Amino acid sequence: MKTTSRLALTVLMVLFAQPATGQASVAGTWIAEFEHRIRDENGEVSADKGKARIVFEVKGDSVFGTWTVLTPAPEPGAKPRHLRGTITNGRVRVAGEPVDAVLNVNGSESHVSMVTTYDFAVNGDALTGTAEIKSGDGSMPPMSRPFSASRVKS
Repeated sequence: MKTTSRLALTVLMVLFAQPATGQASVAGTWIAEFEHRIRDENGEVSADKGKARIVFEVKGDSVFGTWTVLTPAPEPGAKPRHLRGTITNGRVRVAGEPVDAVLNVNGSESHVSMVTTYDFAVNGDALTGTAEIKSGDGSMPPMSRPFSASRVKS
């Protein structure tokens, strides 16, 4: 009788076991639609859409990945951007390497280093959350945009 009870309990534990922080579910390849060439004219924000492939690996509570632009066609010699972050309480937070952005304010062009931080949850085969874009020198106010991606099924 004890053996049957232990076996039934073990089977239930296996059936209902889930990763405590969703770590296994973020690992893999994802396709994200993202905004680029973001324009703010008189408070009216507009942007072009692009697509990127994200590949995540998980080691403990750490997340490592790459962001590769698919469209629009990347510039010749463009390399994937590295992402790194953590999983805490079922949320994933990763930051990308800084990128050089061109700002055009009233016809005056300048360059500024920008960092994007993604904060999202894994919902099955979807990532949903936000992307916060900040200038490295604080010269621009942070901008928060929706973020989502879909898992690539093999």
